[in-house]
Amino acid sequence: MPYLDNPAGRLHNLLERYAQHSKSAFQQAWALTLDVPTEDVPLYLGDITALMRDVTRAATGTDDPAYAPIAGHVRMLSECVSPANLAWNQPATNAAPNPTAMQSLLMFSSYLHSVGPDGDLPDAQTLADLVAQVSDLIEGVKAADIEASVKHLLLDRLAEVYRALNHLDIGGTDAARAAMDALAMTTAVYGSTVKDKDLVDKFKKTLKTLYVTFAIAVTLADGIPTLDHTYNVVHHLFDPPQAQLHLPPGPQDRRSDGPVLLPPGKVESMEDEDPEHEESS
Repeated sequence: MPYLDNPAGRLHNLLERYAQHSKSAFQQAWALTLDVPTEDVPLYLGDITALMRDVTRAATGTDDPAYAPIAGHVRMLSECVSPANLAWNQPATNAAPNPTAMQSLLMFSSYLHSVGPDGDLPDAQTLADLVAQVSDLIEGVKAADIEASVKHLLLDRLAEVYRALNHLDIGGTDAARAAMDALAMTTAVYGSTVKDKDLVDKFKKTLKTLYVTFAIAVTLADGIPTLDHTYNVVHHLFDPPQAQLHLPPGPQDRRSDGPVLLPPGKVESMEDEDPEHEESS
């Protein structure tokens, strides 16, 4: 069984599931594999192509000649995603995964799991609760009285989170982290325009849950876990922006036409100079 905490394991898992629908037409087989409408299949096949690139990059990054054949096996398996000589209404059995390439992928998945896993996926109940929270938040933003351009941005970021959560089997925890970071950044910039307190509370709760679930657990140099900083940051995401202080312009060299950066000690020496004394002399 492949490990889903690395790109090779996720690719193997997807292709294994796809092979179970080989009697269906190619597009339908992928729709059944991904549990999406047939018209959305091209969108997700692009994501799987990106996953294949991640596997190849991981194999190259090992600098171990034992894993050099992985790139060739991935190219062979790419026929399952973008077949050159197969119409999308033809049976998927004509673009079935190569057994040797699949075995190689399974082996590489085990290696990546032992040396550099992406992170554990949440259990089914935790994931279902998160999806429900994000779905509820999407409906809340749709109904809220928010400026149209801000609402559009928030809904786009939330849709990315929703999609990442529903397809952790493709993007894994890295995709979820990228989506939640983009959502946090958008709320940091535009959150103060959201005036509905209940909606703000929902945002904060959802973002905290996302960070608790997917954030990488590391400790900063000051010894404080990143999670403590996360709570502090999320708490202030929707605060009004602070007024910025503008410093007065720096000193200018009076012998030039514009401002210049003066070397250390130059400012003091110029302040001591007496322009009238210079003219008289």
